[in-house]
Amino acid sequence: MNEQTNPRFRRLATAAAFASLFAYAVAFTVTSASMNEVGAFFHATQSTLGWLFRALMISFFTGVICAGRFTDKHGKLHAIWPGCAAMAVGMILFAQSSDFRTAFLSTLLMGFGGGLSEGSAMALVSDLYTGARRMSMANWSQAAFSFGAIACPLGVGQLLKMGIHWQAAYYGGAGVCVIAGIAALSTFIVGREELSPMRHHESGMATLMKDRLLLVLAASIMLYVGAETGTGNWLAVYFKADLGATPSYAAWSVAVFWAGITLGRILAGWLATRISEVPTIRCGLMVAALFQALLLLVHGPTSGMAFVFLLGTCLGPIFPTIASCSGAAYPGQTGTAMGILVAAGSLGGAIFPPTVGVVADHTGMRMALWISLVVIALNLGAMGLLRKKDIARVSHISLS
Repeated sequence: MNEQTNPRFRRLATAAAFASLFAYAVAFTVTSASMNEVGAFFHATQSTLGWLFRALMISFFTGVICAGRFTDKHGKLHAIWPGCAAMAVGMILFAQSSDFRTAFLSTLLMGFGGGLSEGSAMALVSDLYTGARRMSMANWSQAAFSFGAIACPLGVGQLLKMGIHWQAAYYGGAGVCVIAGIAALSTFIVGREELSPMRHHESGMATLMKDRLLLVLAASIMLYVGAETGTGNWLAVYFKADLGATPSYAAWSVAVFWAGITLGRILAGWLATRISEVPTIRCGLMVAALFQALLLLVHGPTSGMAFVFLLGTCLGPIFPTIASCSGAAYPGQTGTAMGILVAAGSLGGAIFPPTVGVVADHTGMRMALWISLVVIALNLGAMGLLRKKDIARVSHISLS
């Protein structure tokens, strides 16, 4: 696609990708924001609740793998609208669950739909734009995700404040997913997604997974998602149990975290012509480590909320900027490469949030969240493995 793409189709496809990312954010954060109420409803411990995160990420991984190579051959929109439909059905079933087993199975469907849609939406954006514009739009597309991740916890907090049952949030989220699915399906019907002519000559997933650069990027994505979800999914619990926040204030902490992430992505999109990809990632990780530590050293919800916002701001650009690196390094294989990266991210989401939950049952949530600081430090080390030739492959700014 890129410069040869019909401008009208580019606008429609971009809007469909943004809408699907917003919808996935709602499906991704609704349980985190409702964690205190979901735990009480199902009489579940934090270790048990961790299985919901495993279910979401394991099924997400499956969806991403199914979508990756398929979308390079047939188009990204083929996976986006079915993914939105699956998320909608999963959220409705979760709201109607009367036992934890049914909620677990519903979460599997939500995660699978998210896997189909998120990686495909990011790959679609990468196909539509080049150079600094790709980095900018990758960050803006993930800002759309972040807006969804802000709106959902705010909505949950408001529902709880009004005395409305938490299930209402899942029904509302299902409606958002339906709208996003209609947008993607409409774009698929009215326009033709142009596929790269290189696709028949490119290597498959097995070959790409031997590429050192992609392995480093995948490791960084895995660690990023581990830190983001390891902290973000437990913020409501941390604020209520350790900082003494009210239930609605605790739910809003998730929204503030994602507000920071949104700001970080907007700033990275604006600075894309001035700062290249790898320095953006490294600087973000260094400062994020500082704010993660400060968040765990405070004892009041107000100061905690400030550090949550700053932590999110620093973490925000990392995921979309790595996605931009992938689009630059693997043209014609964006679906497959993005599938590998997002699948790696799902592993981070499957490993670290449940681990935090298990540790929290024995040490308390404050001590358990130090795991995220270790993960951020490991990510900084992973990015240090990039060689100068690797950086040149992914940068839209000349190093000479």
